[in-house]
Amino acid sequence: MSQTFTKSMARNIFYGGSVFFFLL
Repeated sequence: MSQTFTKSMARNIFYGGSVFFFLL
């Protein structure tokens, strides 16, 4: 469960950072 949560959080941060960088 911990590994899945970390994987999901990493993916969320990756996409969030990409979208944020694109908006800039």
